[in-house]
Amino acid sequence: MRFLARVHCVFQVILILVLATSVRAQEQDRCRDILIQSVNDRMTLDRLHYQQQVVRWMCNNQRGTLGLNNHLKAGFIQGIPTQFGGDLDDDSATSWFDSHCGTSPQPIAVKQADDVVARLVPAPSAEHWLSCIVHSAYDWQIRIRRAHGLNEPAVKLAAVLDGSFIQLTATWQPDSSGDLPPKITNFLVFGADCPIRGSGFSIGADLDHANTITCQRRGDSAMAFILGTSYSPAALHFPSVEPPPAESARITSVAMPVGSMDGGTPLEDQSWSVTFPLSKPDAPGIGYLVAPEKLPDNRIALHDHHFLKSGTRLLDPLRSLVTYGFDRETAVLELEMIQHNNAIARIEGFAGNADDEMVSVGVASIDPGCARAEYYEGQHCIFTFPHPRKAKFFRVKMLETNSPQGFAVFRAYPRGMDHRRYLLLQ
Repeated sequence: MRFLARVHCVFQVILILVLATSVRAQEQDRCRDILIQSVNDRMTLDRLHYQQQVVRWMCNNQRGTLGLNNHLKAGFIQGIPTQFGGDLDDDSATSWFDSHCGTSPQPIAVKQADDVVARLVPAPSAEHWLSCIVHSAYDWQIRIRRAHGLNEPAVKLAAVLDGSFIQLTATWQPDSSGDLPPKITNFLVFGADCPIRGSGFSIGADLDHANTITCQRRGDSAMAFILGTSYSPAALHFPSVEPPPAESARITSVAMPVGSMDGGTPLEDQSWSVTFPLSKPDAPGIGYLVAPEKLPDNRIALHDHHFLKSGTRLLDPLRSLVTYGFDRETAVLELEMIQHNNAIARIEGFAGNADDEMVSVGVASIDPGCARAEYYEGQHCIFTFPHPRKAKFFRVKMLETNSPQGFAVFRAYPRGMDHRRYLLLQ
């Protein structure tokens, strides 16, 4: 009986993994659709003939500068000519065109096609794609974890941010069965040079202890790190930090109703309304919501567990308001939230020059990487408002969470029509 029970358990795990593999392929197609829908003004693509269509476009655009600059500085694509962001030049590029553009063209890998197309789409689409592929890796990790009955992921990727430098640490936590450590199968990096210090994450190496490397962001590029292992993947994503023009509006204040959170920095510091520059930098209160991002972060800006009705995900609208003030009229197009596992899923924006003049700019859409029930800690979600309008104040009403257990938010940065974060008044 024990043997049959063990066989049944193993069968269940295998079935879950097979189903998860199918779901993962569907997720990758969903992420690829972001690229396909965003690049239509430069080429026509579909899922069925995706790689062949990308190769055909490359063959038709062998000469000239293609303007591959959407702030997704992904490094060289191996095995692709330089004018498309690859590492092949001169004779190597000529040989590539001869073999791919003749009467019997050779195909390229779908990963190569993705990387080429990702550099051609607008910056917001490139960031949405990065967010989507990172979250797909996270979804895969969740399914593996559930198949093994684990509360925490066995493979973790953590980051420490220090200016343009990122220290990445991968760890493996074996379960009680004493499984052998997984092997590193691949390490994908976008928007950073890795490693500049350390020598971990080597393909084929065992992940039998904490492996740490230091990377450096490429300018202001968005970044994504995806560590593949024989057990499960782990991933992190960081949006672009390109500063706005010097003449852009600056944030002068952040406020929310007194007593409207049962946790977080406003309650801890007893500071529910702040102006910038901060008079008490060591006790920022609600001002922590727009403080520079850091990892790891032992403080949470917003934390609450009050709902309109117990067991639901609809928030109490009187407790879930944040108002940003600016030094001049400006239009807020997006809100970038850095979230906890229990997170905000739906928000509405309002703009006006006074408290009694606030007009709705609509319920925001959320980027594809966050359009699902489960989030990961530190996930960046971009909410986009459909009807932005210029005003000196912008108010966010948090409407709904992804969990009936409450929510926590580390940061919430308003972003302008150029998709860049507003800076604080200094």
